Amino acid sequence: MSDSTAREIIERAMANRSVYDAMAARENKVWGSILPALIKDQIRKLQQHHLAEIDEYKSQIRKVQQHYINEINHYTSQIVSQQRQSKDEAEKYKSQIRKLRQEYAATTRSLMRMLSKVEKAAARLRDSRRWKLVNFGGVMKAKLSHGGELPGYGDLDEVVAAYSQWRASSKKNAVRKSVAIDSSAKAEKTSDA
Repeated sequence: MSDSTAREIIERAMANRSVYDAMAARENKVWGSILPALIKDQIRKLQQHHLAEIDEYKSQIRKVQQHYINEINHYTSQIVSQQRQSKDEAEKYKSQIRKLRQEYAATTRSLMRMLSKVEKAAARLRDSRRWKLVNFGGVMKAKLSHGGELPGYGDLDEVVAAYSQWRASSKKNAVRKSVAIDSSAKAEKTSDA
């Protein structure tokens, strides 16, 4: 369309008001149908773009959440495993301690029996005729000292004296230890319950 044709159309429309009004109504109708369609199309494209971005963000959030959930599960399983392992080790050590205590008690009883026999043997040695004959000087000295005890074999007497002293102190400690063991056993029972 040339400039002269457009100018003619405008001049005719300006000459007749009804033609001008009809042309304006027609123009409004055309632009009224084109503009809303263009705006709606742009809005739809923006909405699609934003929905795609939202979906992408949701996908990223799901991936990050899954990553942290997996880490939490991993650490939780490690903690459970370590707790189980620690509990097993504690039970193993308790078992070893019980076994060592039993061995210690058995060895102590055996040693006590032997030392009791040594104590009796030392007493019998002091009272034996052979010892009195061999150690005549000591016998005379003991009799002259009015009630003095006949000397025995020095090293043997030292072992017997140390055993007697240990036995006296171990009885006191055994009473204290049994009270402590009873109270700790009661504490364990209440903590297990």
